[in-house]
Amino acid sequence: MLTDKYSLAWHQKWFEILFDELKDYTDTCVISFIDMYDKTIKNTKPYNISAPSAWEIDVLAVAFSNVTKGSGIRIRTCAEGVDLHRYGIEPNSCIDKARIERIIGCSIKAKPDKQRDNCQCIECADIGLYNTCLHGCRYCYANYNMSQVQQAVAAHDDDSPLLTGILMSSNVVKEYSKAKSLKAKPLNTEQMRLF
Repeated sequence: MLTDKYSLAWHQKWFEILFDELKDYTDTCVISFIDMYDKTIKNTKPYNISAPSAWEIDVLAVAFSNVTKGSGIRIRTCAEGVDLHRYGIEPNSCIDKARIERIIGCSIKAKPDKQRDNCQCIECADIGLYNTCLHGCRYCYANYNMSQVQQAVAAHDDDSPLLTGILMSSNVVKEYSKAKSLKAKPLNTEQMRLF
C-alpha cells in the first residue's frame, strides 16, 4: 500500500532492513500487494491509501530483487496477477504445499484453496475471527467495527478453547468439513526436532 508516509522509498528501505534481520532464517520471501476490498476502502478513506500502479510494482520488484541478489533467498508472490518473472520473482503461495511437506517431513494430499484469483495456496482452515484484533490496522479487511473488537477482547478468557469468549451450552461445535480432505503421510517415522 502506498501513502504519503509509506512511499516507494519507505518500502524499499524497510524491505532491506527486514531482509538484513531475517536473511539467516529463511530461503523465501513471499510478497503481495494490497487489495482494496470494500471494507478496506471504507476504513482507509481518510488516509489516502492506494494500491501501487504497475509502474510502482516494477520499481519495488527491481529494488527487492537487488536486495536479495546473490543471497539465495527467492522472492515469490502470492495471489498476484502481475508477471514479475523478468525480476526473478515467480508466482507461488503463502501456504505452499512443497514447503510445508519439506518442513514437516510428510507428503500432503490437499486441494487448491483458491480463496482469491491467482491463489496457488493449498486448502487451509482460517483460525481467525472478524473484529477481534486490537491493532486497528486501517487497511485490514477483518476489522470493521471497533466496538465489536472491544467487546470480543473483553470477552477473552485465557482458559477458553475459543479465540474469544467461553464455550456455552447453547454453542454448536462442528467438525470442520474441509479438514477431511487434508491427508498427510509421513516420509519418515522419526520424531521431528524443534531445535
